[in-house]
Amino acid sequence: MKRSIWKFFGIILAVLGVGVVWSLTPADSGFKQASTWQQLAEPGHLSAAHAHLEDNCAACHTSVIGIETAKCIVCHANDESILQRQPTSFHASISSCQECHPEHRGLDQRPTNMEHSALAQIGLRQLADDEASDSESQLTAMRL
Repeated sequence: MKRSIWKFFGIILAVLGVGVVWSLTPADSGFKQASTWQQLAEPGHLSAAHAHLEDNCAACHTSVIGIETAKCIVCHANDESILQRQPTSFHASISSCQECHPEHRGLDQRPTNMEHSALAQIGLRQLADDEASDSESQLTAMRL
């Protein structure tokens, strides 16, 4: 019992110590800059396509929430070459980007993760939503 009380007080003192150091540190010091904390949490370099966002985590991420699809859409929704092509037109109905387009894998990696089972599930959902399209058995027969 006594050990747990000392442990509890030790944790409280450590938290208070960090708070005192934080409050006494000038606001313009490197310790309090967001970029310093971002560098500590950075999981890796972005792809060449997104390298211009390397120092702007907020372009894709939101504190606590993480990656937001809406932020991807802001940059990519106007790319008609992707949205109008038959093989990639399904992007218009996707609710999340990060499963197929992972980042932070380095400059020489493309931000695509071709997982065929996930792509097949997307296709099957589209078939279920679109009664006018070919059935699953017809598509299987055509080997699409």
